[in-house]
Amino acid sequence: MNILLTNTFPALEPGLKSMLSQSRMGKVNILDTDLAAILKGGLNYGDDTTVFLVLDPSAVVFKKVQAISLVRKKLPACRIIVFEIDTKMNDENIIQYIRAGASGFLNLESSAGDFADCLSEVREGRHYISFKVVDSIIRRLMDVTAEPDASGKNPKERIRLTNAEWEVAEFLVEGKSNSWISETTGRHRSTISTIKKRIMGKTKTTNILELRKLLLAE
Repeated sequence: MNILLTNTFPALEPGLKSMLSQSRMGKVNILDTDLAAILKGGLNYGDDTTVFLVLDPSAVVFKKVQAISLVRKKLPACRIIVFEIDTKMNDENIIQYIRAGASGFLNLESSAGDFADCLSEVREGRHYISFKVVDSIIRRLMDVTAEPDASGKNPKERIRLTNAEWEVAEFLVEGKSNSWISETTGRHRSTISTIKKRIMGKTKTTNILELRKLLLAE
């Protein structure tokens, strides 16, 4: 099994190689490379190859998602495992990584067992995200933490917003700017402004403070 390790952080390299070598996958051939070399192309690594893509923590989410998409286009036969150094990434960001073409997700909190399980699952053509992250994503998607009102309806049933509008609304009440939301979601800034206007219209609010009060009260 070939693993293309795109590590630009020397301090992490020994640990990453040790984790990957203990993968229970038999012979693992770790090849040091970088994103630029992969995108330049010209080499055929074979079907039994995984790109272990170490994401730059200084890059915005949109750029990270773009990097995953570019690797997927350049090496369509390879599998991609994303290693995120930022441990505070929210669930939506991880979902964006998977949608962009990643087969697995690991971060600094992942154990040796997580590395082994991830490589095994991804090699078999399946996706892998740690149980802790999966549980959080499922809760987000199913809104199991939202309290119903006296009528028994979920808040999202009472405030009629689309999924995209809810996503932007949640970022807005967290104090995120239109520019930040644009970069994070990969949508144009003008699109975020349009969605924001729709949210204000549907919720009958005139500013973020009113919107935050309404949604938090829900």
